Amino acid sequence: MIAVIVGASGLSGSSLLSKLLDDPYFTNIISISRSPIAIKSTCLQQVNIGFNNLKDLVDTFNADIAFCCLGTTMKNARSKTNFFKVDHDYVLNFAFLCKKNGVKHFLIISSIGANKEASNFYLQTKGRVESGLRAMAFDSCIVFRPSILAGSRNETRFGEKIGLWLMKFFGGLLVGKFKRYRATDVGVLTKKMVEYAHTRSAGWLIVENDKILNL
Repeated sequence: MIAVIVGASGLSGSSLLSKLLDDPYFTNIISISRSPIAIKSTCLQQVNIGFNNLKDLVDTFNADIAFCCLGTTMKNARSKTNFFKVDHDYVLNFAFLCKKNGVKHFLIISSIGANKEASNFYLQTKGRVESGLRAMAFDSCIVFRPSILAGSRNETRFGEKIGLWLMKFFGGLLVGKFKRYRATDVGVLTKKMVEYAHTRSAGWLIVENDKILNL
């Protein structure tokens, strides 16, 4: 299998890329990013390009399966407009590129509670992305909806830090239907993504956080 991944420099993307490189099922991995990633492997091909120019990559690679770990924060984006550009426009542009290049299977990290009708801007954006992906009709599209991600980041996200602290002390109190809101370890999430990539379930599939955590 030849895989293409975008967002491999982030928390989830770097974890996923490491697992893909360790899995003999994937013979070649193409990483699309704005700047080089400090990983060397004979199986890894790095394509460095600005995300505004993704259309330039049409007909430049062939892959069987795509993984999207692209995303930013409101703090880094500094405005709703910039956030939407990264988390919506760039994501769907990448998906469209994959579709044009013959990719049949698409896997993406979304968010628990994603809903295009949500009043929350973040969840609404994620929901609109999901709606756009569904309309593209990949042979299979698997959407993972984790809760807040736990893992070691290169950057400090104050809001997530507070959220993870609260999850650490009170996560065990989330029981019954609320268990699905427990924090998601990024290693668990990316392991689950690789497992689903092996099955390549046909059609549209949403994997909620309780399934990711095997609750």
